[in-house]
Amino acid sequence: MTSRVWSYLACSLIGLTINGCGKTQQTASSESMLAAKRGYTERHHRIPMADGIKIGTSVFLPDPSTHPGKRPALLMGSSWALNEWEYDGPAREFAKDGYVVLNFAPRGFGISGGRVGVASDRDIQDVSDMIDWLVANTPTDGNKIAMAGVSYGAGLGLLAAAHDERIKAVVALSGWGNLIESLAPNESGRQVALSLLVGSGTLFGRLDPQLYQLVDDLKLHRNVDNLRAWARARSPLTYIDRLNSRGVAIMVGNSYQDSLFPPNQMREFYEKLTGPKMFYMDHGIHAISAVPGMFGLPSEIWFDVHAWFDFHLLGKESEVVKRPPVSFGTDRGREYYAQIPQPSSAETAVFRLKTLNKVVPKEPSSSRESNVPSVVIRLIGNIDSAATSGIPLLSDAADAYLRLPVMQALGLINKSHAAIYVSEPMGIATSIRGMPRVTVNLEPHRGPVQLATYLYDVDKNNIGRLITHGIYTRYEPNSSPAAVGTDLFMAAYDIPAGHRIAVAIDTRDPLYVDPTPETYQLEINHSPHQETTVSLPTVNFL
Repeated sequence: MTSRVWSYLACSLIGLTINGCGKTQQTASSESMLAAKRGYTERHHRIPMADGIKIGTSVFLPDPSTHPGKRPALLMGSSWALNEWEYDGPAREFAKDGYVVLNFAPRGFGISGGRVGVASDRDIQDVSDMIDWLVANTPTDGNKIAMAGVSYGAGLGLLAAAHDERIKAVVALSGWGNLIESLAPNESGRQVALSLLVGSGTLFGRLDPQLYQLVDDLKLHRNVDNLRAWARARSPLTYIDRLNSRGVAIMVGNSYQDSLFPPNQMREFYEKLTGPKMFYMDHGIHAISAVPGMFGLPSEIWFDVHAWFDFHLLGKESEVVKRPPVSFGTDRGREYYAQIPQPSSAETAVFRLKTLNKVVPKEPSSSRESNVPSVVIRLIGNIDSAATSGIPLLSDAADAYLRLPVMQALGLINKSHAAIYVSEPMGIATSIRGMPRVTVNLEPHRGPVQLATYLYDVDKNNIGRLITHGIYTRYEPNSSPAAVGTDLFMAAYDIPAGHRIAVAIDTRDPLYVDPTPETYQLEINHSPHQETTVSLPTVNFL
């Protein structure tokens, strides 16, 4: 299936979401008669910005008889391709509790003017202009400002907090900390994600023409320095020192199966924060944990969001902020940790794997430190091996909600195009929490290579259930052997006792751009003490 088809599919799904938001808005006029009884009033404004364009907003004001005087304010920027009505559900709950709330569609989306610049300087200035408007036109306390958002709105909130000192707290759900690592992890362009973003942005917004060129450059690995500079300016990680110097209170949330903004790059951002912080992980695809709360339905994550702002803006005590700050949604229930579990250096968590492939001798070369002959696994790259992350978008959703994971019989993976490794049976149940890491010793190569790495839970019938995967791409040739460590995407998974773990490494996956149209030879060293290893971040339950 082509990336264009994926774009149209994604656009259709987003269109249904927008239509649902529109239905909420259609009832607004009738509901306005009950505003006084509900404890808030609701108005819609197109607020002029400094350059003359107008931003579409929904503004919710608390009942002044219940919440008199100056009030804290919360701004929420909409997700990519959506509009200012996206957060009306949670906005009403915040307004009833005494918050001034402004929901907005970033420029280029909804009824907002201008063009989509992807968190450009102008977008960040728009947030400051809207804060100025709130202070001048509503009972907003200019010393108690917060930002919240999902996806595109999450990134905007973090960036705005780094540039406007009035913002004291942020919640970023399914957002990004490092934009280049989100769009092209380890130089591996996200083909499906990029097509989805461009397709939906074209259909429901007005994109800056520059974006089309940037996306083409990313897919073709051109103008790399320019791409990195563009992404660096739009990455909250770039401004981490500003956020830390002011102690901005930041809660981030993400999903294991998020194929748009995977949690690995947000983990790096979170770990470098030194102020008040919280890290929330859950099952599901991009942004899905936040959806029920957007429509006013009960939502665990929005309950935590509300408590986070109540504590940091109103000083209300809550068990939410007293718990350990890192939480993982698991089949056992929600688990809490003081920090994100890391791959352990203990021998019990590092597995040297045996290969199912045929190994062949490798002649010594002058580039080696030793002249001892090596044995290698020899593969033909850029040909599908049957190892895969699944059907883009659909497989992740099926795993998250229907418990239908990607399954693979190890015997059906073509060993001419993939290296397959297995462990001994696990003596005890093993609980993975965090980011596994697979290390291989790659022989010199003359052109681009891509390593798509899959981690499986293998039962007694030799059937593997995909736990997670990772990607590594190198465009430049390498004249020397190199140890390549690939961080797989974060997971929370329990491997039963008696099962084995398996790793399959091939050279292409439908989620990512192929670095070359040509086939190529690839060699992985499997000599003693150079075997492929997997390091698992494990936790123990008594």
